[in-house]
Amino acid sequence: MSEKKLPHYSLDTIREYIERGDVLLTRSALIGAAEVDLDSSDIKLIVTSLSRGDFYKSMTAHQNQTIWHDVYHKRHGDVHLYIKVQLLDQAVVISFKER
Repeated sequence: MSEKKLPHYSLDTIREYIERGDVLLTRSALIGAAEVDLDSSDIKLIVTSLSRGDFYKSMTAHQNQTIWHDVYHKRHGDVHLYIKVQLLDQAVVISFKER
């Protein structure tokens, strides 16, 4: 697995995909959100509010070294979130959980 300290994907593009409904929330992301009393609408709202300052790292997927995941750390109320996203044909929220 490779890592880098710059985002692989544009946050503006991620926002555009989510706002037009081209988004996939993985089962893992939905379960993680539910564990902190959040739902799919909250995930979309929080991901679209991410800023460059929330960026943590980019890393390649375990199964496919050509696919990059951008990882963000975001505080939402009293909860510190770990959010992992990628862009394919749509915005994909892979992980969304408490850090």
